Amino acid sequence: MTSVQQSLMFCEDFRMEIGGKPMLLGVLAPVIFGDFTEPEIGDLWIVTTITATSDVEAIQATLTVTKRSPKSEDQVISFSKKLTRIESMVASGVWSAIMPATIEDILYVDQSVVDAELVTDFGTSKITLLMQHEEPNEDAA
Repeated sequence: MTSVQQSLMFCEDFRMEIGGKPMLLGVLAPVIFGDFTEPEIGDLWIVTTITATSDVEAIQATLTVTKRSPKSEDQVISFSKKLTRIESMVASGVWSAIMPATIEDILYVDQSVVDAELVTDFGTSKITLLMQHEEPNEDAA
């Protein structure tokens, strides 16, 4: 029976360790709280993971990212990639592919949003990241 699972995650950094082990650093929750009184520009990663049964030979994936900010025009970035099963990577009847992408020049201000949508032959996955202003808590120190 054909089965495909797909997921999206935002993180601050992505690395491949020696031996091919993926490492996501600073995995982000759907809302980032912070003192966004001074705008900052930075990068973040979106990591797509797809796992499929061995009867699936390839998956066409299109990732579309929309950056929205109250202080700039919306920006849309989109790319497609064909993910192909590698026989030596099939284990217990499944194979996985990971597709990391850097999203550059994110404007970190209150109410900025990054939306991502992954479309494959097997479905659509979406994720949203919101920057929300929060006054610093003086008691937290």
